[in-house]
Amino acid sequence: LWAWLQQTNQTDKFVEWTEISHPDFPDTTVEVGGFQPYVSLNPPVDSLAGRALRNTQFLVHLSQLLGRISLEQIRVENLHSNVYRITVVAANSGFLPTSSRLGARNQWAPPVKVALELTEEQELASGRSVHLVDAIAGSGDTREYQWVVIGEQGSRVTLTAGSPMTGSLRRTIELR
Repeated sequence: LWAWLQQTNQTDKFVEWTEISHPDFPDTTVEVGGFQPYVSLNPPVDSLAGRALRNTQFLVHLSQLLGRISLEQIRVENLHSNVYRITVVAANSGFLPTSSRLGARNQWAPPVKVALELTEEQELASGRSVHLVDAIAGSGDTREYQWVVIGEQGSRVTLTAGSPMTGSLRRTIELR
């Protein structure tokens, strides 16, 4: 600490040791002095701008590595009159997983939710309307989901995917 204070020209942050007479310790030599409070915790004011810039750059870089959900390869197949199979691939286009294993194990990180929303006139014939997955690994890992929907040609369903950690997205799909 002393070497750093010397390098940054802050030697005034050290108070020379001085003998005092203390009423609680009669007949005892007592000295006060040393580093001022918080000197080792707070950087010098003139270095704050540079430090803030470096920390901000790091945080921006880190945020760009976080998991990001994307919906890819959305396919609608007409199986029969008004019966459609919807297939979608949910991908993590970020470098890091959508949540850490520790977060998933402790139930601290919310799972990724992939959901298909239907109108009142439509019916889900196969598949679960909501899928929850603890984590999707980073760098392009994927999960595929399928539903069979009964609905009028030209009607629309809504697909949502995401979590608080990845952000959310919504896609409207036409049954054709």
